[in-house]
Amino acid sequence: MAKTCIFCGQRPESKTKEHVIPKWLIAMTGDPKRQVSFGTYNINNKPPTKLAFDQLTFPACEQCNGEFSDLEGRARNVTERLLEKGHLTSADFNCLLDWLDKVRTGMWLGLLWLDGNPWGITPKFHISSRLRLHDRSVGVGWIEGRHPGINLVGPESPCFGLLPTTMCIFINELALFNSSTIGLCSRRLGFPFLRYEDSSIRNDGLMEAPFEPGTERVIRPIERIGLLQSQPFVYQPVFEKDLEGVASPAYNTDYVRENSYDFDEGLELFFYNAAAKSQNSSRTRATRGFQTLRFL
Repeated sequence: MAKTCIFCGQRPESKTKEHVIPKWLIAMTGDPKRQVSFGTYNINNKPPTKLAFDQLTFPACEQCNGEFSDLEGRARNVTERLLEKGHLTSADFNCLLDWLDKVRTGMWLGLLWLDGNPWGITPKFHISSRLRLHDRSVGVGWIEGRHPGINLVGPESPCFGLLPTTMCIFINELALFNSSTIGLCSRRLGFPFLRYEDSSIRNDGLMEAPFEPGTERVIRPIERIGLLQSQPFVYQPVFEKDLEGVASPAYNTDYVRENSYDFDEGLELFFYNAAAKSQNSSRTRATRGFQTLRFL
């Protein structure tokens, strides 16, 4: 598997090295030289690759790397406030989800290279083309008393190698449960959606699915399965594009416009899904378009 730029997928120009797990996060969580095992569990009987965190780097164009430096700076600020359990705005969550898209996609590409690409995958997207591509969510939780450090749950699984949609990253006491995939939340939040259960795969490997208008009402719970009830989640529907990269005219409705964080960018408002406090309490409370949100 050729080592192309992890951002654009092309041969790197003015080659630099991209830290998929950024240096600011490594410094925030312990010794940058600490050894960690990276790789997919039990693939081709190949042992995991042992590297120091600051050695986990991959090729990148100098320009591409520079274009993401602003996102890294803003993500650091948001992470520090989360660790302090401070207030976050919609703009903060947009930044956080962009950054998680970056880390999740970067880890997928990086582990393909480290593992020798055991599935023979030809990546059809890289970091730049995977940001804000599909519906996304983040659950926020804390593990009181956890020792400082970083831990990734998901990338070590063969399932992640074939479908890199979900990852959990532990940052000291903070846990971020991140997902991004087609149909994660648009349908149940009333937005137009792809009926992925009737999808098919074309000869070129791309997926086709029928498109449906939204119901324009919220259906609770937002996720019928897989929700960690003890953790609050924030959801953001994203406009789905056709194979030519164009959003459907079905998005041009009052409901979508009134519930859009950035209509021109194809991003709807954030929906906050409150954690259930007991087995007898309501499982979900969706609050759309919050100005600020503080996790207690």
